[in-house]
Amino acid sequence: MMVDEMDWRGPCLETGHGHRVPSTPLDHSLAVYRLCNAIRKACPGLTIEAHDPVWPWNNSIYTPTYFQQGFGDQGCYDENWGFEYMWDCLNDLKSGRALALYYYNLGCNVPIYLHITMAADNDACVFFWWVASTVRHVGIGGKQSSRTIEPPQGLPPRDSEKRFEAYKEQMQLYQRLKPYFVRGTFHGINETAHLHTLEGEKGGVLNLFNLTEEEQELEVFVPRGLLEAGSDLPVSGAQAEWTPDGVKVGISLKGMRPAVVGIGDAAGLRNG
Repeated sequence: MMVDEMDWRGPCLETGHGHRVPSTPLDHSLAVYRLCNAIRKACPGLTIEAHDPVWPWNNSIYTPTYFQQGFGDQGCYDENWGFEYMWDCLNDLKSGRALALYYYNLGCNVPIYLHITMAADNDACVFFWWVASTVRHVGIGGKQSSRTIEPPQGLPPRDSEKRFEAYKEQMQLYQRLKPYFVRGTFHGINETAHLHTLEGEKGGVLNLFNLTEEEQELEVFVPRGLLEAGSDLPVSGAQAEWTPDGVKVGISLKGMRPAVVGIGDAAGLRNG
């Protein structure tokens, strides 16, 4: 369940509401989390995502990302919101704004939920894979779009059916590798190279991104220690060269394109 639209529009002076007068943003935040906790107790087992309790915000969120979060009997809600990166996603990637999702993963392991619109992506599904790599709970919509939810400049022209088919194809790959993304460990090799490993499995899934408009040759080195690789492992989806210390992965990517590389046990899953 998503808990959203709890705007802070200034202090409340109503004495009958049970809060201090005037109310503060903290009072408002705690009321939101009490609501989440009440829902959790009424519906055991329900996953709750809570949007930022105080907004509109400008340059930062009001509460820490871990504030009142927890699982089971701990905390009030399960998942954080993915910072609204869905309406103008390609520009968010090119400008560097959506790198926030990468750095969130380096600093915080509270799961994120984000619902994206495929209409705002490209046919290579670069934003889908960016979210798949940095967000543990993904929702998808937007086969058709509406100007009411598009950026002021609108979206680039697209073939909705072609985009839908591209998403379905990429989702088949995602489903095979999903445990690495939702239950695995995130390793930030660099901003455009993310490794996902899974306990009990050798190797991992390496997501690579070209977030520029020009074709690029990408080369990434992954240490053996991250891959639990005592011996050389199979690699699919890119060129690979093993050394005593790890594996060097290389690939040529056109502009605004992703690559999904399977290493070890994930190599066979990647190839279906």
